[in-house]
Amino acid sequence: MQRQHPRAHTWFYLNHCIDGTPFLARAFNLSTGGLAIDGLSCPQAGAHQTVYVEFELPNSEELIFSDVEVVWQSNSGALGLKFKTLAPRYRRKIRQYLRSREPGRENTLKQAESTCNAYARSIINPVQVNL
Repeated sequence: MQRQHPRAHTWFYLNHCIDGTPFLARAFNLSTGGLAIDGLSCPQAGAHQTVYVEFELPNSEELIFSDVEVVWQSNSGALGLKFKTLAPRYRRKIRQYLRSREPGRENTLKQAESTCNAYARSIINPVQVNL
């Protein structure tokens, strides 16, 4: 089966909210249709549950946010999330990011830490989320 959306292996922090509570996670795969994340310290979301995500693409300062649907989960706690309410301008930014990626090159965690403020926001204000 062929994928519907081009994707990139990537590594950046993001906040995702389950029942209004924000949790820090790392994205490891991104497409214009959704993303895959590793939860760092969060309860498991149920299949087809809607949660909220906010993140910055590496080397960007614009906050991207969307409701997402959990479409798969692994035994290790990774989640596959499908964008439900992603604004067209954010979809364009993700598409531009995907096109700008060099083939075979992945962001390292060290690069992600310096280019994304999701981690800092979760420490400074761990319960305030703009929905």
